[in-house]
Amino acid sequence: CFCVVMMALVSTFLVYYFWLVLLALLFLGFISFRIVTTTMQWRRSSGGSSSSSGIDVPSYSHILGPLSIGLGLWCMYLDHTTCSSRRFWFGETVVMSVFCIHSLPTWLVEYKKKHVVFGIIFVVCALLAWIMGGNIWRYLVVIFIQLAFVFLAVVAFPIMEMILEEILKDKMRKVGEKLRFQSKLVMEKMERLEEQLRQQQKK
Repeated sequence: CFCVVMMALVSTFLVYYFWLVLLALLFLGFISFRIVTTTMQWRRSSGGSSSSSGIDVPSYSHILGPLSIGLGLWCMYLDHTTCSSRRFWFGETVVMSVFCIHSLPTWLVEYKKKHVVFGIIFVVCALLAWIMGGNIWRYLVVIFIQLAFVFLAVVAFPIMEMILEEILKDKMRKVGEKLRFQSKLVMEKMERLEEQLRQQQKK
């Protein structure tokens, strides 16, 4: 939901104002600069080894994220008056893809075939960007749908848990009754056998 809100703000508000776009580009450039300087310092201090201490340090490939977002913002700004253009669609696809990739769990980002995952995300985001087209109402519909799912999860899950708990209690009660009935039959059978043995011994 947070990614959708951020994407809605970018596509329907930020790219319409030059100064906001400029500030965003400067901020993204600063992040890229810090990634490069941090990577250089780490490599100098560790002798070029980035995994000697097991710490996940930035690498030069990490600058692709902010640079891609900056490229997407600039493409969207150039055609923000005609959101249906291919350049705006490309920019929205790039920004949406980067947001989604950065939201992935760590185990999926470190997956051996992560490039395939990234490609699938890019294709899906391209389709979503074509549907959204920088339209605030479409983004609001998606946000409301997500909020509805969250509300249902918060409200419905406890109710479902209570229902399942009652069903399990009923099942356990029936199983207990069957076990008690079987135990009673076994005890009665044992008593009859003992009675028969006593009668035979008397004879």
